[in-house]
Amino acid sequence: DSGSVETFCNVPLSLRGSLQRLALHRIHQLHSMIYYCNLQENEQHASDLMEDHSSSQALTKEARMLVDFSLYIACSQMSRNTIASDVAHEFSESLWAPVAQSLGTWTYYSDPFHAEVFLIWFFSTLCQNVPDDRYPQLFQLEKGVILTLSRDASFYDVVGTMSLFMNVGIRFAFSHFIDSLETTSTGFAEIRQKSSELTVSCRQLAETGDTRLSPDNKLDNVSTVLSFLASVPLELALCNGNVKLLDRAVGLDILSSRIIKRGLGSEDCSDSEIMLNIVRLTKTIISNLLPKTLLLSSDFGVPCLANMTGHLSMTCSDFGLDDCVLSASGEAISEYFSLCINYHEKNANMLTDFFLQMSGVIHGAVDFVSSGVLIRAVIRKMNILDRHHFLQKKAYESCMNFVQETQKQLWRISINHIIARAGNIPDDDKLDSTALLLMSEIYSFFGSHLVTAPA
Repeated sequence: DSGSVETFCNVPLSLRGSLQRLALHRIHQLHSMIYYCNLQENEQHASDLMEDHSSSQALTKEARMLVDFSLYIACSQMSRNTIASDVAHEFSESLWAPVAQSLGTWTYYSDPFHAEVFLIWFFSTLCQNVPDDRYPQLFQLEKGVILTLSRDASFYDVVGTMSLFMNVGIRFAFSHFIDSLETTSTGFAEIRQKSSELTVSCRQLAETGDTRLSPDNKLDNVSTVLSFLASVPLELALCNGNVKLLDRAVGLDILSSRIIKRGLGSEDCSDSEIMLNIVRLTKTIISNLLPKTLLLSSDFGVPCLANMTGHLSMTCSDFGLDDCVLSASGEAISEYFSLCINYHEKNANMLTDFFLQMSGVIHGAVDFVSSGVLIRAVIRKMNILDRHHFLQKKAYESCMNFVQETQKQLWRISINHIIARAGNIPDDDKLDSTALLLMSEIYSFFGSHLVTAPA
């Protein structure tokens, strides 16, 4: 037997569930047998005997074949719309629930493809809110399995699936968002196929005047998945692959922000709140990705990083009345500033360009609240890094110049708002609180460097 999935194409529907459970049970048996076989082989090797891994290799090969078979059987139930009505009774049992419940075992013998297929089912089921009239019991069972998994801390320790979790989740959300749009743009179809430079493609699509939401959009699915990804207790690995994830997340953020600002093009008013939630969540995900992004020398000028400051400042200006968007933007800009500091020795231009764009925020501060939130987030992160001695001499000089520029440009505006509040003069609560927080961070930084601080 070759173990190829093609050999199982003719498995009768009535036998699939039973054969799958038998295969998963056998995988559990093999897992224990492989463990003890490896122990024995290690003891033989320690005794300088001839080392023979043929037994464990044969068992591992069998386990891999059974994992392939079990996932193939489960995939036959992935698209229930193709099920004929005369065999609907066969789907009273779930073929995915046993796979999910055995996750901690079969992932030892799986390929990335298997984990990706499982995660696609995971996110698809997570997004289902209305049970299928034909299979209500199946819906309730699989939904319950998903919720149980998501609340189980051990689920996030399964390396085989968690290494792809954020990748598959962001791609899933991005794909559903693109499917929710209508446009005559010639580059629209290409976005689905692209794996890089999505920030540029999404900006170009957003600038197309007729890009709008379709009436049968899937925004609920996008919001559900992003909400899960933004709050999942997952420890991301520091790797260069996160640059592509960041590129896709920033592209989604740009596209959603521009579309909601220009007008949705949908008659459903509830879409507006869902889109606003997507704008908030993408920024939270960007904040989570930035500290775990490992940059190579070729990555310093990628569009998703080069345009980060400008995009976030524009978003704050466009959504200045939404506290959640402001807060998420402030967190994202502070993490990007931290990234610039971390790579200052390898590429000083990142920090230089960052402060150059932030200088534009200071001098072009039409909306004091939105600009103040971004500037305060940067100086706050500056203070944190300074206390932990992460600001090197050259980086410190640039930081001090930025703080001095902020104090010079916004000091009078901030003081006026603070005085207005103290004198019971009618003023926006956001203005005086933003002014107080900004001034406190500025003078906290000055206080740590009294020798070089301005008089």
